[in-house]
Amino acid sequence: MSAPYHPNIENLIYATPAYVEALHLREKVLRIPIGKTFHPSEIEEEWRQYHFGYRESLSADLVGVCALKAVDAPCIQLRQMAVEERWRGRGVGSALVLYCIKWAKTMGFRCMRLDARHHAVTFYAKLGFEIEGSPFEHLGITHYAMYRNL
Repeated sequence: MSAPYHPNIENLIYATPAYVEALHLREKVLRIPIGKTFHPSEIEEEWRQYHFGYRESLSADLVGVCALKAVDAPCIQLRQMAVEERWRGRGVGSALVLYCIKWAKTMGFRCMRLDARHHAVTFYAKLGFEIEGSPFEHLGITHYAMYRNL
């Protein structure tokens, strides 16, 4: 099975300028609003992950990003999903998640998990993810573990 294709989505290689651009977007969307920044040790661990970005067609601006982390043999974790606020509701996040699902299938994974912030549960549910277990707190925000078979 060949890797999926989407004209706006690219693989972002760790420690490249595109990866650094993704880090800035993630920090802007996910960390700064809750008064946090990335710790260098968090970044160092990311070389073992797969990073994807969605670029706007005309400007080539990076407007959405996410990462995949192998957690065990059959399952991969979707993490660090971030979409520029002005691009939300335009299909960027859905395109990234669906691309990652196809990519994970081609790599032989059979399930995908994620930890959704409380306000994103409906978004992920529409893409086939289901809540498993009780809510939990992380970085002062209520999260839900969600899973989907691939």
